[in-house]
Amino acid sequence: MLSSQIETLPAARVHIENSETIVYARPQPWIANSGLISWWDMEKFAAENFCNACGNLTSIAYLAANNPADARGLRLLSERLVDLQSECESLGLKVSALQCATMIETFDNFSKNDLVAGMIKPVQITQALTDIRSVISNEMKTHLFLSVFPNRQDFYEQPELFGAKVSTNFASAKEDIKESGCCYATDRTTACVMHLMRVLEVGLNTLAKELNVIFSQRNWENVINDIEAEIKKINGPAWGVGWKQNQQFYSGAAKDFRYFKVAWRNHAMHYRERYDADEAKIILEHVKAFMVQLADGGLKE
Repeated sequence: MLSSQIETLPAARVHIENSETIVYARPQPWIANSGLISWWDMEKFAAENFCNACGNLTSIAYLAANNPADARGLRLLSERLVDLQSECESLGLKVSALQCATMIETFDNFSKNDLVAGMIKPVQITQALTDIRSVISNEMKTHLFLSVFPNRQDFYEQPELFGAKVSTNFASAKEDIKESGCCYATDRTTACVMHLMRVLEVGLNTLAKELNVIFSQRNWENVINDIEAEIKKINGPAWGVGWKQNQQFYSGAAKDFRYFKVAWRNHAMHYRERYDADEAKIILEHVKAFMVQLADGGLKE
């Protein structure tokens, strides 16, 4: 039973001691898994790994206080430090692991015989343990984690946030669409809006090409003016059996692009505004609905 349990623990460290199998904690969940990590996973990881590390520190301190600083005592301390070093590595505390390695090397050198071991003083051992505790504490403070609000998790790392059809029809906008959701989920709301404006640029460029209007290196105002001029030319059966529907679709799209330009695009892209979560959510929903409308209308890069 134990062996099967061990096999299910990826990269877990297994140690055999006194015929008992001890399975140490799992690797860091932010390394073992991609994407979001739940609070439960973090707490479970912390409980297992930190308890092991703290237990090792307590064990080492107990050994230091209750064993003479002779060769055997130093070897016992070194063995416990090996376990602590492994726990620090599993926690991603590289500096702390190196500190343990330095202490292990020192104790190993002094444990060659009792005469050499007698050269190290108990106060030096106590100070070394105090130092490594401080290193672990300080290094843990450098590991930072972002939290995603529960009501925004569905926006994080979504490759088809606007739906499959928008992703297919506007492939060059896929990355900005996904990033807009990630920024909204992690409360980088102004960045969210800026990504959304880049998504709209893909839509405007596609509409411009559809109507043979030059888009590259031109401002939105001039592009939209030219698009509207081309739309006015669509008038009568000479433009095909669906000319009325096309005229209506293009006119609505041009109107919406002008609205987006005045309401958000100019302000977002020229450092005039900062957007809070509520504003970003409204803009995101508007842009999504509009891009879906363009895709449903048959517009495609």
